[in-house]
Amino acid sequence: GWDKETLEKLREINPKLLEDVKVLIDKSEKDESDSADDDTDDTKVSSVEDTEFDLSKLDELRKTDSNAADLLETMITQVKTLTTSLNTVTAEEQERKEKAENEALVKNFRHANSKLDELSKDFPVFGLEKDLPKTSDGAFDSRSGAVRERAVVWNNAVGMYSAGLGETFEDALADAVTLYKGKNGENLAMREVVKDLNKRKKNFTARPTHKQTKKKEPAEGTDEFKISIVKEAMKAAGIER
Repeated sequence: GWDKETLEKLREINPKLLEDVKVLIDKSEKDESDSADDDTDDTKVSSVEDTEFDLSKLDELRKTDSNAADLLETMITQVKTLTTSLNTVTAEEQERKEKAENEALVKNFRHANSKLDELSKDFPVFGLEKDLPKTSDGAFDSRSGAVRERAVVWNNAVGMYSAGLGETFEDALADAVTLYKGKNGENLAMREVVKDLNKRKKNFTARPTHKQTKKKEPAEGTDEFKISIVKEAMKAAGIER
């Protein structure tokens, strides 16, 4: 509703003024329409820069056209008010977003440690969360082998989830656990071999010397004897060499 002459004077004082006002008003209307939406995961939070106005030109304008000067002064005040208001809103959005991300991180971390506690039955190297050593500030001590081993699974899960591999973090964690089992499954099988070996050692009895055998067995205590026992145990565990 402004006349052409007034607009030209406003542009002369600050060419970006009208454009900045339009941007701020559009953003204000958009923020109001989106205020009912609580999901800010995909919201790009950005602040609005405060526009610097040449107030000396405002004084010059007042000498020739006081009405235009009054109008411009009102607009400047409104722009600054809008800028402050919008920056307050974006700061609150950023705070809510960071809070939601931190809560999700804590939830995922607890879930991962719970699953690794379960996995420790087959992979004792993980230990139990309650037994993991901590530093003076309460963080898990990375010098611990169990902490480092858990970090391998955790980092893989986080990486997969960040890359979009898995609809949820739980899915990504399950894949990371499967990957770990695939790489370390033989260690699990070898532990079963050791268990079987220990049982065989306890139950082993030497053959009576007066009996003859078709095949000469290696003498007890020799390397050949130990190798034969290991081979039998591995065969029983389904591991062929």
